[in-house]
Amino acid sequence: MSAPPPPPQPPPPPKITNPIPATPKSPLTLTPSVLKKTVISHDASTPNLARFKKAAADRAAAGKPLRPTTTPTTTSAPPTPTAISLKSLYNILCDVGLTFKILDVRSAQAWSRGRVKLSTFLGDRTDNVDELAAAARQELALAGITFARCIIVGDGDSVAIVAREAARDSVAAKLRLIGTVSSDVFEQLSSTFPFLMRTDASSSALDPLARPVKYPSLIVDTWLYLGAAEHAKDPRVVADLGITHILNMADELENAHDPSAIVYFNGHCDDNEGQSLRDKVADILAFFASVKRAGGVVLCHCAMGISRSSAAVIAYLMATDGIPYDEAASQVRAQRSIIRPNPGFEAQLREMEAELIARASA
Repeated sequence: MSAPPPPPQPPPPPKITNPIPATPKSPLTLTPSVLKKTVISHDASTPNLARFKKAAADRAAAGKPLRPTTTPTTTSAPPTPTAISLKSLYNILCDVGLTFKILDVRSAQAWSRGRVKLSTFLGDRTDNVDELAAAARQELALAGITFARCIIVGDGDSVAIVAREAARDSVAAKLRLIGTVSSDVFEQLSSTFPFLMRTDASSSALDPLARPVKYPSLIVDTWLYLGAAEHAKDPRVVADLGITHILNMADELENAHDPSAIVYFNGHCDDNEGQSLRDKVADILAFFASVKRAGGVVLCHCAMGISRSSAAVIAYLMATDGIPYDEAASQVRAQRSIIRPNPGFEAQLREMEAELIARASA
């Protein structure tokens, strides 16, 4: 008796070819509105070989190669808490890649005048050390459940008491103290970036359903920010930071603001390893140079502020500061932890580094 024939197989699903029509790419050009407001000279985009040569000489004198030969090793031990600068504090508060808790040991009057999100008031209780230490232990234990890092705001003995509690093994295993912020730096934050502050009056008036405003990272003091499309689209971000120029590195994103109000330059990049970046670097450097000449403030962005826009900013630092790729990338990552140029961009920037080294050595 022969075996029954196998059951018929269902037909394969039909193939879907290009369900979404491709959007045609625009050429890499400056719009007439941009040309009316600023004239870009490619002389300004020439890499600063003098600085690169000096950097090479300084490293040679110190016995260090210009291009690191090995990746620096990291240790699991938490670093010693350091004093956090105004720029670093702003970027910590705005960095979507960081989770942190702030313990505030300033006076009650200073707290009521201004504080930032995720702050807990401990107060300046130097007259009762044991009480402050106990309060710090309790808050640090709670913070370690939700957060990975903490910051202490204040001065003097109160900071030292809380820092000592944070250094205990049971706390440090869950929560890393990344630094301390002096009252002076906190006052600078209040005057320079008042939109980040909360007061007794403003906190009571906050709409709990309102969408919080997110801000880009500050890379070069006072004038160069790095961020995402959401930052570039938000009129409040543009107004709060005084943005005058925008470098849009994303090919798929339209410019969000009236070109009569904001000077735009479009990098027209896709975020894939085959995308050419090197042929755009001269225009990018020239645009940044025009921002500095005009005394403007620029936001460089792509979709997420991770790959394309970070590659543009790294190229700028390499060319103008005369530093290799690893150092430039480290500087940017220190201000925006989530950056990661795709492997194709990194390879092209390392080629650019090799050419700068060769030209500086000639």
